[in-house]
Order: sequence, then structure tokens, then C-alpha cells
Amino acid sequence: MLKKEFSISRAVGRGDWNKVIKLEQETLENEGHKDYSYAMIGYAYEQLENPLKAKENYSTALEHNEYCSQALEGLANVYFKEKNHHCTYKYVMKTLNIKQEIDFNVPKPIKYALALVVKLFNPSKSFCSIRKETDRMDQSKNEWKKWAIEYKGWYEKNFKFN
Repeated sequence: MLKKEFSISRAVGRGDWNKVIKLEQETLENEGHKDYSYAMIGYAYEQLENPLKAKENYSTALEHNEYCSQALEGLANVYFKEKNHHCTYKYVMKTLNIKQEIDFNVPKPIKYALALVVKLFNPSKSFCSIRKETDRMDQSKNEWKKWAIEYKGWYEKNFKFN
């Protein structure tokens, strides 16, 4: 299992989205955490600019876990790119309403372990810079929240509710 996770991480790092899809589909056949795998497949399709497949997989992730923040954010992003503001708003609101204890958060020991793994595959990079990158994992979540709150305000100002 750990070897497959490393392979997926490397494929994501290289931007090899077809490999990410293949590996995550194999993971679905053998393991749990189906919501995360479907969300990753959705993200890969989003990167491949296939919004139909992205939405399909994000929606499947939500069937397994209605609180899957990766899938909610992914759907909001896809609909935003399509300029479908009503659906974007719907998924922004669902994401913003996830309780903090349910929300995805990466504990420090996992970040440290991830940094060690990255160092193994990239020995020329300093461990200090790798640690800074893993620390940004939570910041990206905060960046999403900031954008989502701004989008919510823009939407509510520009669209009337019935």
C-alpha cells in the first residue's frame, strides 16, 4: 500500500495525470478511502481539462463521503471555470459549512514523514526547503477558504435570491 502511495505522489509531482488515474483506480479495487481516491481521479481529470469526467468522479467521492472537502472544492473549481456561478456557490457553501473537526487537516508528524519521503526521492533538495513545502499544505486549505468566502460575498452581491 505504501509503495502505491509513493507512486501516486510521484505521478502527481510529475503531472502524469493518466498514471494518477490508473493507480487510483487500482487502489479503488483493493482498498477503502474511496472518497479520497475518487477525488484524486476527479482532480486528475480536471488537470487533463476533462470537466465531465472530473465532475463524475468528484460526485462519486461525495456519494462515499458527503464531507469530502477535496471533492467539494473540486466541483466548485470546475463549475467556476465553466462560469456556472449557481453551482459554484452551492459547492462553496457546502465546503464552508463543513465542521472543523470533520475538515481535512494534516498533522505535523505526517508532514514530517512526507518530507522524509520527498527527500528520499529528491536528495539534492534541502530538507529545510522540503519541510517548508509540507508546512504549506494547511496554508493551501486556508487559501481555498479565503477565496471561497470572497466568492460567496461576490455571488450574494451580484445574484438575487428568490
